[in-house]
Amino acid sequence: TTTREQVLSYIERRGLSHRIDSSNLEPDTRRNFLRLEVLPRIREGMNPAVREALLREAAMFREADAYLTEEAGRALPGIIRAREKGKIALDAAILQHYPRLLRKYLFRCALQELNGEILDLSTAHIDALLSLLMSHTGRSADIPMGIRARRERETVVLERRDIESEPAEAPSKA
Repeated sequence: TTTREQVLSYIERRGLSHRIDSSNLEPDTRRNFLRLEVLPRIREGMNPAVREALLREAAMFREADAYLTEEAGRALPGIIRAREKGKIALDAAILQHYPRLLRKYLFRCALQELNGEILDLSTAHIDALLSLLMSHTGRSADIPMGIRARRERETVVLERRDIESEPAEAPSKA
């Protein structure tokens, strides 16, 4: 990773001009507060290499996230009970056999398959989905992106509210 100092040094050596975004110098936003206040204090008082340590940890988390996303993608077809346009039903009993962390990724994967994106998904939404696994028929949770999740007998159903459910096309026997 290239540091800010390395970029500024490169610009100076080449005699290039650059602009400074003044909003980056204001500690009002969380990102700037961390960058301008918290990290320098940690660097000075605890760990001069805090930036490098955080970069290493971030790389490890990205790797773990990629692995768990891939594992969830492999496992998802085995827990889908039914699929229709705008609707996916997941087998709750099979889902419960997976470790809690992988269940979170399975829900994320199912929501992404259903909706194409999961940008507004938070930990609270995933926790709501996990609680549906242990609940009785009839309980539901609203998830961003216009999705309602509900418990129906042995399944957790994820359904887009903007699409009327239609039977999916039967697979061809060719």
